[in-house]
Amino acid sequence: AVPAGPEISFRRDARTVVVERDVAQTIIVLAGGTGLDPRDTHTTNRSSLANSVLSGGPASRLFRSLREDLGATYGSSSQFVPFGDGAVAFLISSAVDHALAQKALATLREGYGRFHREGVTEAELAP
Repeated sequence: AVPAGPEISFRRDARTVVVERDVAQTIIVLAGGTGLDPRDTHTTNRSSLANSVLSGGPASRLFRSLREDLGATYGSSSQFVPFGDGAVAFLISSAVDHALAQKALATLREGYGRFHREGVTEAELAP
């Protein structure tokens, strides 16, 4: 018999943690819990499609806002990370120029907030 997994809960208070190292670029990571259930394939498939719009290549919102608008990124991605049977976190990461790190972080936060509020547009679904 396999014991039941631990109950998973995510922090509700947003915080920023900075770890400084002497490296060539800044890596920004944003993460948080979701209300997604990894066993719900309908919701999981819709979320995966939305995630492709957010970070799926050079036409994605993250790439355009960080690379084309800000000139700050070497690459961005986002993904859903399941924790056992009942919890999913959402993770955004981006490698950026040190000098533009604060602007890039603000751009990521604003872009995700807008995406969360407005959702996927018809034009983004067309391709």
